[in-house]
Amino acid sequence: MRYTELALSAQTAYAELIEQTRTLELTNALAGLVGSFHKLTRKGRDYWYFAYRDLGQNVRMAYVGPDDKRVRSLVERFRRNRREKPLAPMAQVALGLGCAPTALKHFRIIRRLAECGFYRAGGESFRRSGVRVVAWRDLTP
Repeated sequence: MRYTELALSAQTAYAELIEQTRTLELTNALAGLVGSFHKLTRKGRDYWYFAYRDLGQNVRMAYVGPDDKRVRSLVERFRRNRREKPLAPMAQVALGLGCAPTALKHFRIIRRLAECGFYRAGGESFRRSGVRVVAWRDLTP
C-alpha cells in the first residue's frame, strides 16, 4: 500500500484548522487584506488610505476615511490581527499529528488566490475531501 491513513486525531486537527480558517475569513473582513494603512495629510487634515497591490502588481491606494476614532480603531484591529496569527496554534497541532505541510511554491499560489478574493467568491483550487487524511510512504528501495 502506498499510503497509511493518518490517525483520527490528525484528521480532526486538519478539519478543525479548515473550519477555523473559514470562520476567520467570514467573520473578519480584514483577515484577507494584504497591504498596509497609511495616514496622509491633505490640505491640513489627516486621512487614512490603504495601500495594496492589484493583480498587475501595481501599488494602489484606497481611501478609508478621515483620521477619527472609528478609522483608528479599524487600523488598530488590522494591525492586531496581523500580529496575533490566530491560526498558527491549530496549524502546529495538525503538523505535529502528521498532516503534511504545504510546499512553499504551492502556498504562494494559494495565498495569492486568497488575496484576490478567489475563495471568498466560492472558488476551489484543489479538491479538499480526503486531501490531507493520508500520509504517503516512500517506496524507493
